Amino acid sequence: MGNFNFATDCKVTCGEKITHIDFDINLKNTSAQQLASQGYQINGGSAAKDVPCKTATYTFTKLPTTLEELKTIPRDTMFAPFALGICAMASYEELQGQHMYDHPVYDLFDYINGPNFKISQVEKSGIWYSMKATLEKGKYCYFDGAAPTNQYTPNQPFTFTLEEGPYYIPAKEHDIVYGTTPDRYMVLISFAGDDSKRYMDVYRSSDGNWYCWNDSWKHLIAGIKEPAIKW
Repeated sequence: MGNFNFATDCKVTCGEKITHIDFDINLKNTSAQQLASQGYQINGGSAAKDVPCKTATYTFTKLPTTLEELKTIPRDTMFAPFALGICAMASYEELQGQHMYDHPVYDLFDYINGPNFKISQVEKSGIWYSMKATLEKGKYCYFDGAAPTNQYTPNQPFTFTLEEGPYYIPAKEHDIVYGTTPDRYMVLISFAGDDSKRYMDVYRSSDGNWYCWNDSWKHLIAGIKEPAIKW
């Protein structure tokens, strides 16, 4: 495709949906009184609440195919890292004779990770086989219309909808692994390639941009349903 221009080739439509959550109260972390003050309905040892969650629908008349084109997509919302990941997957091409450590799609996933996480050479050998198995079955699997029954052929224009998760993980100043950690949020997508939603953990950096947290883009390349045999 090539020559992607975000201003003319992509439209982002914002919305909202109500997500119902319920869980057993963990008294080590909170109390029924605290949850009630946050609007939860308490029923014995459980809490429930309807949570308004933001959504974002991305519509592309043309997809980015290179790292430079991917960089033109703004990273100013929590949905941006996931959208970038879907675009990175769609740009994948099986390069004949390409070594598992050198495929250009790694640069796109590193860009999604941001400055704090990089794919190591050791990780690439494991990622390679998962990536090939998924993307060669359905690199467009997250776009509307793509399904196992049609060999993951997407509708035109290319469209997908992301939704905000109802939970977030508060920042920690003394995390054992990472030291100080930021607030982390969950972004989800429903798609025909799996019976469950896929998610990515994201965070907002001090530079104002949103990034994928700790390689969670790998959830995107996990296995998908086998496409129907094309006769």
